[in-house]
Amino acid sequence: MYDTFLQELIQINMIPVCILLFLVIFLRFNDPYEHNISKLFYPILVLLLVLVIDDNLDYYAFNTFDTSLFHVCTAVIGYNVRIFIMLLLIRVMLRGNRITKNSRRLLIQILLCAPAFACVLITCLAFFTKLVFWYDESGAIMRGPLAYTPHVICVYYALLIFAYAVYLWKVYGRKNEAIIAGLTTILALLGTFVEMRFALRGILIGVIAMTVTFYYLCIHIEYFKYDILTGVWNRTSFYADLQRTASRTWGTLILIDLNDLKLINDENGHAAGDKALKTLVEVIEAHLRVGCMLYRIGGDEFAVLCYRTEERDAAAMMRDIAEHMKETAYSFAEGHAGWESGADFKKVIAMADSYMYLNKQKIKSNENTNA
Repeated sequence: MYDTFLQELIQINMIPVCILLFLVIFLRFNDPYEHNISKLFYPILVLLLVLVIDDNLDYYAFNTFDTSLFHVCTAVIGYNVRIFIMLLLIRVMLRGNRITKNSRRLLIQILLCAPAFACVLITCLAFFTKLVFWYDESGAIMRGPLAYTPHVICVYYALLIFAYAVYLWKVYGRKNEAIIAGLTTILALLGTFVEMRFALRGILIGVIAMTVTFYYLCIHIEYFKYDILTGVWNRTSFYADLQRTASRTWGTLILIDLNDLKLINDENGHAAGDKALKTLVEVIEAHLRVGCMLYRIGGDEFAVLCYRTEERDAAAMMRDIAEHMKETAYSFAEGHAGWESGADFKKVIAMADSYMYLNKQKIKSNENTNA
């Protein structure tokens, strides 16, 4: 009996433990280079370790036909840890998104956190009542009217993940991450169904550990496609998107140059220059239209690819951005040019660059006139 139980424990835990071990190693090795990403996954890693331990304790209580509060406790912990892992995955997806209005920030926090904490309160009722679940004399689980509350909340978070994955894909262009996030949720729901349908153990924790690890690796790979300072797409991504995506459709290319970055660096130091670049990015991102992607392609140079966007619409967007830049201490020059499917982008870039140069000359001329 003991040997059989031990064999089952090894079979259930071997794969999840190995996957979590590799996740620990990945996080530890990459933390110095990607601390902002790693720190988002450390809480998930801790909860995964708690879930492994809790599942083993629950399995032991189940096999010993335990009807005590200890068995109830392991079930309550298991329900809630799974939900909080989903909540933390949403937090990972939300990283870097700026929510400027305090009222909107508060509303989002409520929509995200309230269901998870409500689940904690509801499942804890199992310690005192039979509203959620309890164990009969044989150790079998009995379900009350609120028994499926954790499952409903899991579906709620799954829908949030799917909805935001679509948003990441359409608005931010984070296609690969959106696919991985959606697949992570689908596999977790599938693992839950398989465990419940066939009365199996260890399936869900293995699926969660595997998908979270792959999610981290996906973000790790994507990390090299972004500019470290500003968080926007980098030069490599820009030219890759020109070849892979832009060449198959039409739109408008915009080139942007931050004015006087060298002067800012020389007079106030590079920290001030970094602040100027980040400010420019914040203003641009806050007013980019759907279908427009921002890239940093040089020291003070940025590019925007606006897919299926007329030049006049792109020009109107840039005028709006320029107006909001007046609220800061910085300014920029820009030039734009349209392209058609199969266009020669060397010519498109040269045209946008020439218009940007003319715009810069005009700005300097106005500054000299005002002086």
